Amino acid sequence: MFERRKAFIVDEIENLKNNKMDLSDNRKFSMEYVDSLSGLEFEKYFAEILDKLGFYDIEVTSGSGDFGIDVLAYNDEILYGFQCKLYSEDIGNKSVQEAYSGKEHYNCNVAVVVTNRFFTEQARQQAKETKILLWDRTILSNKLNEAKKMNFNINI
Repeated sequence: MFERRKAFIVDEIENLKNNKMDLSDNRKFSMEYVDSLSGLEFEKYFAEILDKLGFYDIEVTSGSGDFGIDVLAYNDEILYGFQCKLYSEDIGNKSVQEAYSGKEHYNCNVAVVVTNRFFTEQARQQAKETKILLWDRTILSNKLNEAKKMNFNINI
């Protein structure tokens, strides 16, 4: 068990070094896989998912000091800024505030907080007021299914 996990981690580190994650295994389009990632892995993984979904000019920002946006990407000439939150608890309004700030900093047309969890009522209220989109576990799962279909179509 530990040897398989070690081999998996070594492979993932190599993929991170190459700045691309290997999405050839369809099991990697599951929420269980997402939940197993670290925060930085989630950002890079999410960038790859966006690529499968047709986004382009995708950039993972610099980790710390990213001004509240972890991934920048275009879709239909609209600049999206994504705040990625991989947590074990529901997401509060602090992430919405960070995304709003990052949207202004990067001059994004749209900002999105994406998470493997759900959002508190305060976060939902503040997102509505600031026009920040919230992609919770359900929406992320739907996006993974879309990307999985795209991945399947590409590999035929």
